[in-house]
Amino acid sequence: MPPNAKHVANCHSKVSRSFAAPPSACCGCENTTVLRRDGEHHRVTGRKYYSTGTAFADFARINVESEQGDPLALIIPVARDGVQVLDDWDGMGQRMTASGSLLLHDVQVFADEIAARDGSTLVGRHCGALRQLHLVATAAGIVRNVVADARRYVLAHGRPVLHSPAPTARDDHFIQQIPDRRTRVLIPLRPQPTSRKTS
Repeated sequence: MPPNAKHVANCHSKVSRSFAAPPSACCGCENTTVLRRDGEHHRVTGRKYYSTGTAFADFARINVESEQGDPLALIIPVARDGVQVLDDWDGMGQRMTASGSLLLHDVQVFADEIAARDGSTLVGRHCGALRQLHLVATAAGIVRNVVADARRYVLAHGRPVLHSPAPTARDDHFIQQIPDRRTRVLIPLRPQPTSRKTS
């Protein structure tokens, strides 16, 4: 990570990520955004299509390349001159995640905002998998709480559907099938105990 990453974290700032650049809008495709030296500092110009959360963030982590073609990562303030956030996401899903474009117009970049991007470290090799695991765990927690909210509503306020023979919603045959479905979905997502051999 860039040297300024610790300062960003200590300020409790929100950081987003910005990926794909033209000619393709797919995540993980060829990076065409180049960081160029400008005197003692650097400047970058380009467009990122996949910038989830940037509209809500204080800083953006941006994948670029050096003039020699080496992969780099930047962490720069979203409010810096030349940075423009567009809420133009038109892909399927993620409509409320601010996954639109990030425009960079001759943005100044300082040395402590730059880091090499490679898989030589443990973090570099596994940060992507850890990020996806975090997202899956968050989604599972949301689903679990939705079911809990629905259960509380049915028990306290719910009424049976118009043609149900049940006197209350909690006695409705169809509603009673929901917990069984929830169990089949959520149990596989729970951490499983592991056995460790001791020497």
